[in-house]
Amino acid sequence: MKLTIKGLIILSSIAILSLPTMDSLAYDPPGPPIHGQTGDQEPTGGSAPIAGGVPVLIIMGIGYGLKKWYKKDMEGAIEE
Repeated sequence: MKLTIKGLIILSSIAILSLPTMDSLAYDPPGPPIHGQTGDQEPTGGSAPIAGGVPVLIIMGIGYGLKKWYKKDMEGAIEE
C-alpha cells in the first residue's frame, strides 16, 4: 500500500512539473532572415554577448587547477 501511494505521488509530481514545459514546445520556430536589404544588418544571433562567460571559465579553470594541486600536495604529504 505504501509503495503504491509513493509511486502515485512520484508520478503525479512528474506530471505536474512537466506541464509548463509542454507549453514552451508549442511555439513555431522563427522565420528565415530577409535577404536583399540595404544598410547595416545585425549579425546572425543578434546582440548575444560572447565574452560574458569567459571570466567564469577562467575562474573555474583556476579552481580546478588549485584542486588538483592541493590533492597532489596532500598525496605527497601522506607518503612522507
